[in-house]
Amino acid sequence: DDRDSLSVVIVGEDASGGPKTVRQDLKALPQRRPPLSAVARDTGFPPAIVAGMILDGIVRARGVHAPETCVPVRPFFDALGRALWRRPLANSVSSPKARR
Repeated sequence: DDRDSLSVVIVGEDASGGPKTVRQDLKALPQRRPPLSAVARDTGFPPAIVAGMILDGIVRARGVHAPETCVPVRPFFDALGRALWRRPLANSVSSPKARR
C-alpha cells in the first residue's frame, strides 16, 4: 500500500491587483479494482492522457514543449478527473490557457 502526497501553493494577484493565494493538494491512494498503485495513478495517468490527446489530434505541437504551452487545460483535467474519480475536474481549473 503506497501513498503519494503533493501540495502546490501559488501566491500572486487577482484580476483587480489584490493579493491571491491558491493551494491545491493531491493525495493518491492505491486502487483495488483494477489493482493500481498510487504511483501508477498519479505518475502514469497524465502522460497516458496526453498520449491519447496527441493520437486524437488535440495536441498538435511537435518537438519538445512545456506541457502548459501545448496541452489544453480543460480537456486534460476533464480526462484526468474521469480517470481518477469518474468525473471531470475542469470546473475547478482557471487559467488564460483554459479557454482553448
